[in-house]
Amino acid sequence: MSQEELPGPVIRSAREEHEVRDPARVEALVTAIPEDPQQMERLRNRHVLSMAHFDAPLLRQILRLAGVIEKCKGRDEHPLKGKILSNLFWDNSRSHTRLSFNSAWLRMGGSLLNFEKAIDQVTLHRHAPDELVQLCNSYGDAAVLRTNDGQELTEMVDMFEIPLINAGNGEDEHPTNAMADLYTIFKWRPDLLDPETAGTPLQIGIFGHHARTRTIRSFLLGLARFPHAVERVVFFERRDNMFVCHEREQLEEAGIRIQLVEELHPMDSKMKAYQNIVPELDVVYIHSSTPHQYTRMELIEGMSYLQKDAMVLNPRIQTQVFSDLLNNSPHNAYFTQIRGAVSLRMALFCGILGCRVGTC
Repeated sequence: MSQEELPGPVIRSAREEHEVRDPARVEALVTAIPEDPQQMERLRNRHVLSMAHFDAPLLRQILRLAGVIEKCKGRDEHPLKGKILSNLFWDNSRSHTRLSFNSAWLRMGGSLLNFEKAIDQVTLHRHAPDELVQLCNSYGDAAVLRTNDGQELTEMVDMFEIPLINAGNGEDEHPTNAMADLYTIFKWRPDLLDPETAGTPLQIGIFGHHARTRTIRSFLLGLARFPHAVERVVFFERRDNMFVCHEREQLEEAGIRIQLVEELHPMDSKMKAYQNIVPELDVVYIHSSTPHQYTRMELIEGMSYLQKDAMVLNPRIQTQVFSDLLNNSPHNAYFTQIRGAVSLRMALFCGILGCRVGTC
């Protein structure tokens, strides 16, 4: 490094990523979705609890607004100036979900009220949950809740007098993460947004346990709003009780064709199943716990079967072995997902609080 020059940030690194990172993809998504302000009005002063509450017309408008926000990155607009977001991450999470919510709110000019230490002090005095909710109602304009208990959100939601966003409730759901996944996919394939003009539907492979993974559950519920965009979803885990409460039947009734690897290739080894199925996939969705189960050589071999333009999505930060293999590859779309998640959550905040952002 030359000592005569001050080093500065690299605008565009040499790291390889999936083609969805191209900024032109954002423009293509925005162009593909006609603006419909009335749909966004449905979101005003409402909760975001489950993907089951969102239909395709509303999701399209959320994705469109996220695209407008991402395209206009850097504009000096602060529609949430003077507004306060209450953060209730009760599972002591330090995941990038909270960082994404915080970044989205701060970029729009709002302020944060983090409840972690306050909750520790309050719960030592055995205050009831409804008293904690009243603190949010009194001090903030919106709240984000994350909890280890899937029922806790259900029991508390009716106490909130301000809009509440579910940032993950136990093994139940993680709706905003699913919206960010859809945002990434449709930036790559905006032709799939319209059932009348949709191109070849996607084949998607999932590594993870549906019944125990909230990101996968919400992701599938999101895909079910666009069944014309999906040819089939294949689960690679060989475990019992992959689905609970007739969820598979409900998804299939919604138009999502689901297959399990043991149904397709019951006698094949793990690598043989990879060899038979992975080359057909357009999107591979990997939950964070899965790579711990595979060796470096297995991951290398599995990657070798991917199509050239296949997309890998991953909802959480991964192990070093996984990172070394996929972070710098033409399949890595999860960095784009992380960046786009901020714009997606900014769009949600705009809809919930009824604020508008300009065009650029």
